[in-house]
Amino acid sequence: MAAIDQTVVEQVKAARAGVALWRADDLALVRIHGPDAAAYLHNMLTANVKALAVGQGAYTLKTSARGMPEAAGLLYRVAEHAFWLLVERDQAKTTVEILEKLHITENLTIEDVSASWATIAIQGKDAAQLLATRANHDVTSLQALRPHQVVPSTLAGQSVTIARESLTGDTGFFVVARNNDAPTIFEALCDAGKKFGVIEPSAQAREALRIEAGLPRYGRDILPNAVASELGINHEAFSYDKGCYIGQEILARIHTKAEVPFRLMGVCFAENASIPPSGTTLDAPDSKGAAVVTSAAYSPTLGRPIAIARVKRGYQTQGVKLANGAEVVELPLYVPAPSDKRSDLYDRAITLFAQDRGAEALALLEQELAANPANIDALEALGVIHDRAGRHKEAIVAMKRIVERDPKHLMANVNLSLYHMKLGDKATAEDYQAKATRISMERRMAEARAQGKTPTAEDDAQRAAKLEARLDKFKAIIEMDPKDVLGHFGAGKACIDLKRFREAAGHFEKVVELQRDYSVAWANLGAAYAALGETDKARKVFEEGIAVAGAKGDLMPKRDMEHRLSRLT
Repeated sequence: MAAIDQTVVEQVKAARAGVALWRADDLALVRIHGPDAAAYLHNMLTANVKALAVGQGAYTLKTSARGMPEAAGLLYRVAEHAFWLLVERDQAKTTVEILEKLHITENLTIEDVSASWATIAIQGKDAAQLLATRANHDVTSLQALRPHQVVPSTLAGQSVTIARESLTGDTGFFVVARNNDAPTIFEALCDAGKKFGVIEPSAQAREALRIEAGLPRYGRDILPNAVASELGINHEAFSYDKGCYIGQEILARIHTKAEVPFRLMGVCFAENASIPPSGTTLDAPDSKGAAVVTSAAYSPTLGRPIAIARVKRGYQTQGVKLANGAEVVELPLYVPAPSDKRSDLYDRAITLFAQDRGAEALALLEQELAANPANIDALEALGVIHDRAGRHKEAIVAMKRIVERDPKHLMANVNLSLYHMKLGDKATAEDYQAKATRISMERRMAEARAQGKTPTAEDDAQRAAKLEARLDKFKAIIEMDPKDVLGHFGAGKACIDLKRFREAAGHFEKVVELQRDYSVAWANLGAAYAALGETDKARKVFEEGIAVAGAKGDLMPKRDMEHRLSRLT
């Protein structure tokens, strides 16, 4: 193992514990402005540019017709007809050329204005507190900014723009200022930062912080000869419903298939392992070339070498073991411990949702996911909220983010089946339902084998697995709409087949409460009580059900209930 640079270790730990401040001179600012700027960028970039209000931003890419990234950066709408695009400095010239390539008659100007503007990064748990000491925004308003949001401000007496951006995984901001004002602003922040233990980290420390945070860089992790979906099919950079843009057809096809040949993921190595150079191929015990390292560093936070890597299909699951003690993990590798102000975001969102305050719940869930993208519960809640609001496409995106992290997540596959069915996409819905059934069957077969059950018992487990998958589907419907009659009826039937008669009775009681003339539900409710040995309840239900069926003219369920009633002792 190579010697560890202790200065880097100390700087990373200090940045995590307090706040780091530096001139982000590796970033360049491209300005796109004019009456046609929004429409032009909307047709060129992967983000939904027209949906951005003034003050909002997004991470975005420019892709080729083959869906490969040609440029990437942070796009901010700073005025109705003006945008800023922050890109890697060594990509600025190429980015301007690419954007200009199809600019023919549109009324807009694209220019690299980096010579006139500077970007200062403030990162760490105390970043908002430090910034508030010199800006005309208080801590509360700064913390309330959402990711990629920008606001005009004044700092050390100079006009600036503040953007909410994390470069380390912790709370972070950019201050964009005129180049001539930047030294005064930087000095003021350094002076104010003394009481916060502010540090100016080296390039090596910043790289370690970036890799811990799982933030890919264009040209190093995001490669121009690889499909852009390697970022993750549900990455925030991609819009799939805004209409056509260059490369959209390829990316949409990959999104529909919900899989990509390679995906950017994290890799953790053994504590005593060497830091692998970029381009290193990582093998799995059963295969060569399971992953290729794109960025790597020693992680002071995790106490071991880590990497961002292109991981091959078949190995894109949390916890997959590679050779020599390496392990595939989801990005980010570092997730900040919840602060007092953020730890209850999910719980608060669920409470608001129960109060029919969906928009407020949605905002809290998005904040939670910005801080902890791996929160499966938050993603599931996000999908349910979107679905109830009729935003089925957004619900699908949320569930696909779960499946991307855990392809065998049962409820996510069940929900994807439901949501696609609501969009009228029966073929895709059936595919996801088949996946859900297979997942459920595999789980129960594994349980049967673990318990040493016979092949006959395994056949029973396989049948039970199908029923459980069916029950899960109906439960998901009920979760979205507790008054869904067909959802309760289907769940009740599945429970009867599973011989869970008490649970079945509860569902059928709900059906006849919601739709009193549902004759078949009365028959099943009576059958459930009879199976439970509750004869008096069964008799009463059958008698009432016979009357309902007779009034409606439902002869078959009427005769069935008469027959069952006659057999009650």
